Amino acid sequence: MANKLLARVKHSFVAIQNILVAQIVSFSFFKKDSLDLIRLGTSYGGWFLPENILRAADKKRVLVSGGLGHDVSFDKILLKNGFEIIGLDPLSECCEFAINELGNSNSVSIIKKGLWTSSGNKNFFPPKNKAHDSWSITNTQSALLQEATAFEVISLLDLIKENPSIRNSDFSMLKLDIEGAESEIMKNLFSSDYKFDFIGIEMDFLSLIPFLAFKRRCRAIFTARQNMKIFKSAKYTFVHKENFNFFWIYDN
Repeated sequence: MANKLLARVKHSFVAIQNILVAQIVSFSFFKKDSLDLIRLGTSYGGWFLPENILRAADKKRVLVSGGLGHDVSFDKILLKNGFEIIGLDPLSECCEFAINELGNSNSVSIIKKGLWTSSGNKNFFPPKNKAHDSWSITNTQSALLQEATAFEVISLLDLIKENPSIRNSDFSMLKLDIEGAESEIMKNLFSSDYKFDFIGIEMDFLSLIPFLAFKRRCRAIFTARQNMKIFKSAKYTFVHKENFNFFWIYDN
């Protein structure tokens, strides 16, 4: 009984801590806009999108979905509404799941690669729970070095080169749920001259930190705010957040 109570108290403190961290990171960056966003997908795997874009059937629209996992509910709704889906995941089972859910059509490209700042091979570290699919380049769950497995990765720069439909679209969205690797990708996102119209990123590197690791959390907050500044300087307006999912629109 005492252990259960202690677990509940710790869970409550973690929840409050996460709320505070997300508020500190986004403080001074949020800009209230007339943009109407709609949430699509499951309660676990849902994301936001400008509502007018969902209805714009006359436009060529592309979703680049990094980190497919086992929930492609958002991707599936966009596909039904005329989007092209380019999905990536280093794990075979996640790619197979996405193909089964999304179907095998000309509007769906599933790439068995992770996203990173460069292309090639990179070590990924497994989650503590072996039933989960949250393998991480940045070793967010502190796995042992000998547990790492090399997977193929691709940079966004190369992905855009290899998929001309991204550059040729009327609207493109980048969605990242990549277990900590997003921090490094955010720093280098604008090395290409191409700008995605709308970006949604789950900042896992902020949330997957041991409860008492205060210094590590402070460093992560500093990094996140530096990345927010990079986005702002690249003319991206921060328009929404849900937990650690952050959203920007390109102010072109």
